[in-house]
This record gives sequence, structure tokens and C-alpha cells, in this order.
Amino acid sequence: ANTASAGSVANIDAVAEGKADFGIAETELLKRAAVGVRPWEGRSRGNLRAVLGLYPATVTIVAAVDSGIRNVADLKGKRLGIGAPGSIDNTFAGAFLQMSGLNPGEVVITEKSTALAPERLQKGEIDAYLCIVGHPNLTVLEASQGARQVRLVPLSDELIGQVAGSNPLLAPVVIPTRYYPAVELGGEVRSIGIRTVFFTRGDLPDEKVYAVVREIMGNFEQFRRQHPI
Repeated sequence: ANTASAGSVANIDAVAEGKADFGIAETELLKRAAVGVRPWEGRSRGNLRAVLGLYPATVTIVAAVDSGIRNVADLKGKRLGIGAPGSIDNTFAGAFLQMSGLNPGEVVITEKSTALAPERLQKGEIDAYLCIVGHPNLTVLEASQGARQVRLVPLSDELIGQVAGSNPLLAPVVIPTRYYPAVELGGEVRSIGIRTVFFTRGDLPDEKVYAVVREIMGNFEQFRRQHPI
């Protein structure tokens, strides 16, 4: 059965607890689950196993042009959506802002689902939102189709080097802006990618894992036609 979930944290818990056989989550969260750090304090998930490495999920900051946010430092004093608790966006946002030199109190943070962020940005309820997504992504496309113009905020090379340099699970990426014709651009949008992983539990029989991998690899062109990612 293929079911939608509340996000990567829910996926990890569902697989670890035997409610699902497979899930998709970012390496950063899988690492946290395995070692038992936030939000898995005192309940580490040592029974998880990687099956396939998938696309990179990219740290993406969508900002209203009229908010004047051109770089991460400009988020100071602005209203930033960081996704619902339990999402990769939300879990990563606090650490990301601190690495950017922003104290959490300097940014007005709201914790609502990223699915609502494009509409909230267009209504003027927030100035920007942070999401960690594969591209092309519907939320970015949706945010760029209202009357309020939007831009994608690049990360500085210094910040990318600092964040990616200290964590082997993160890598520099460039957001493919060709998919978003209505987004205002000021050159390349550089950011950080976190690889997503198709994972399972250690006790799932090898035959089951093999059968799923065989289907994915055997129908790979079909997957590619479904999504450019």
C-alpha cells in the first residue's frame, strides 16, 4: 500500500515500528534517528537500512520580492514559514538559521505546513518560507503564480562551504530555475542538497527488498517520465 504521510519523521517511525515496510526520508533525518538525537532523543532507530539513494532535496528559500530579502541575512526581523513540526523543513530550520549567524529570536518563525506556504506568502501573512524539496517542485511553482512576485534566495558560498564542509551528507547544488519562469532571478541560485533515501528495516526479508528494487530498476525509464527529478 502506498500512503501519504505527515513527512519524513513520520515515515521513519512508521518503518521502524513495523507499520510500513519501506519509506522515503532525507539522510540527515535518518542519521539523527540512528543516533537518537532530536526528535528521537531516548528512542534511537538502530534497525533502519538504506535501500536506494534517490534525488537531492534542496534547501529552498522562497521570498516575496517586496520583502527585500536577497540573502539569508535579510531574514532578520522577517516572518519566515518553516513547515510543520516533524517535517525535514522544520527539523533542519533551527540549526540552519544558527549556522547562518541568525539567532532563532531574530526571525519571526511560523510553523504551518509548507503546503499552505505559497498561499500565505501571496496573502502577505509571511515574507518568506524555507522548504527542503526536490526540484521541480509544485510549491515553488504555485508561489510564483500570484500577484505578489517571488524570488529564490541563494545561499552564500561561505555558508554552503561551512554547512556542507562539516557534514558529509550535504552537498552544494544549483537550483534548476528554468522550471520556474515566473520567479524573479538575479543569477544562479546556489544552495545545499540533502540526499533522500528509500529505506527499510533490518528484519525485512531480503526477497521482499530485492523484489521492490528489481521493479524500480526494471521500470526506471517510466519513473523518469513521471517526474524530471
